[in-house]
Amino acid sequence: MKNLNRFLAVAVLAMAVGTVEAQNVSPVDFMRNNSKALYANPATFTPDNFYFDFALGNVNSGFQNTGLKYDNFFDFDANGYPVLLNINKGISKMERTNYLNLDFSSDVFSLGFRTKHGFVTYSHRFRAFESLTYSKDLLQLVVGGNASFLGQDNPANLNIGLSTRAYQDFSLGWQMCLTEKLDFGVRLKFLMGFADAQADINAKLYTNPETYALRLTAGADGRTSLPFDFFTEDGEINYNAINGFNYKRLFNNFGGGIDLGAEYRINDQWGIAAAVNDLGWISWNNSSSHFVASLKDGGSLYHDGGIEFEGLTEEQINGMMDDPNYLSQLTDSLIGYVGFDVTTASYSSMLNTSAMVRGYFDLTPNNRFSAQLLGYYTGSGIKPAATLAYTGSFINRYDVVIMYTVMPGSYDNIGIGLSANFGVIQLFVASNNIIGFFNPLNSSQLNFQFGISFTSLKKRDRDEMVVIRE
Repeated sequence: MKNLNRFLAVAVLAMAVGTVEAQNVSPVDFMRNNSKALYANPATFTPDNFYFDFALGNVNSGFQNTGLKYDNFFDFDANGYPVLLNINKGISKMERTNYLNLDFSSDVFSLGFRTKHGFVTYSHRFRAFESLTYSKDLLQLVVGGNASFLGQDNPANLNIGLSTRAYQDFSLGWQMCLTEKLDFGVRLKFLMGFADAQADINAKLYTNPETYALRLTAGADGRTSLPFDFFTEDGEINYNAINGFNYKRLFNNFGGGIDLGAEYRINDQWGIAAAVNDLGWISWNNSSSHFVASLKDGGSLYHDGGIEFEGLTEEQINGMMDDPNYLSQLTDSLIGYVGFDVTTASYSSMLNTSAMVRGYFDLTPNNRFSAQLLGYYTGSGIKPAATLAYTGSFINRYDVVIMYTVMPGSYDNIGIGLSANFGVIQLFVASNNIIGFFNPLNSSQLNFQFGISFTSLKKRDRDEMVVIRE
């Protein structure tokens, strides 16, 4: 029983440690006079001779929610006020697999300066991500029971995936205008992990359509690496949260990564760009543990790798009615069907890599229209996002971006971004779904990004920086 509680605690911790890894496409990615566009594509040309910032240079947060929409779970009167909680309606509008993602990143310090043949950047960022994936069947079973899941070919898929990660990102980048048409950029990363927690719970519940007998098959797998000690004692899992922390542990989880980008100008109006970001890994060594749970032979209910339950006996029903401790005892007996193994071993996890392809058309030198496709790997598959954007860029100091993004489960994302230089101070603010601020409970995603940097008064044109003249 205690072992199972420990595993559930790890699952909850996976949501609490970080803040999913969300798939954010920001208006800042399309800005032409803002050095933070280099995060989306390290080949992006910036007109600054130098910039630096700290603490508030680039703060980015967001969330994604595809399943739990306020309007879907209520019935409303003629005036738009909720009058009835309609859970069945809300569940019917959910996807088969739903997710709730959160993310946060902030520059601790960053700078960039121009050399004779390129632009060098350095950044120290804190990044944290959390992701919860859950199946529609899980809520349907809780609310409507198992009547909707009858037959061997129609099980209730009860799946939950939890993942979170927090780490520091130290990167050194270099951008160069190689020829009059080609720009190239690379960013090398040294990573220091703070905490990581992952858990996947997969179960199927089968219902016999004639006898309504239940059969459950289930398994769970989890990994954690935390800045305090987990240890086993007499078969139990414990942790030392008070004396187990040591600042040296912050330097035990190392990793590396790389960002690559290129941009090619076909002619004075047309161009294409591509980038791969966060291609890398982190090795987790701090109190790293692997948790595995599965069903085992704990008594008469166990058959062929699953638990079969045909209903409560008269004795069990009377026991629950007459003895207040009987239910607890019955629950403990069911826990005996759960096998729980823990091993302590270091492990590695890949970063959430993204790949981007973008085409653009310059109607005039100051007015650009872009189309972008982004593929984002989350560990369980690739999630695409398609974006159309307009960028107005003026006198190498101001940017206005308006964009529209569509991705699975999220189709109403209109983003706006503004960036301006006031002397040596640059300010920017952006959101990928401005409508979401007025209706956040029904938004599939919402991102907010802002920053304050110090930049050079003198700006450069790209033509001045070309290394190889054609």
